[in-house]
Amino acid sequence: GVVTVSGNLNCDGDIRVGGTLTADGMIEAESIAVGGTIEAKLIKAEKFKIGRKGEVIGPVVADSILIQERARAESLYGERIRIEERSRVKSVYGNDVYIESRSKVRGRVVYTDSLELEDGVELRTDPEKVDTLPPSDQVLANE
Repeated sequence: GVVTVSGNLNCDGDIRVGGTLTADGMIEAESIAVGGTIEAKLIKAEKFKIGRKGEVIGPVVADSILIQERARAESLYGERIRIEERSRVKSVYGNDVYIESRSKVRGRVVYTDSLELEDGVELRTDPEKVDTLPPSDQVLANE
């Protein structure tokens, strides 16, 4: 279905929407899984997943991020980030990052521990290995 919220959406548990989730402000929950499109000024969760061919409009900050095949997303910031094949994202900031084949990153890839790139991944700039990630609010303010 479709969920539209004026302002912020805060949830102590899980948010699961098969279609579209839109908020004028921030979306925050323990777990967020959206099949179609999610749009907010900021999306925060422990676990975040966008479905196959889905779209994320707004930055995501989560411990675990899964961008499924052929999805599109803006900036991602998290502990473990997996971008499945043929997806397109703006920037990636993570500890452990895995990007599957034929995906594209239009901005930066910054990581601390591991970065695995399958064949055919397109990066606009060379990946940067750092000791610690800068704070998420500082990174996302500059995006």
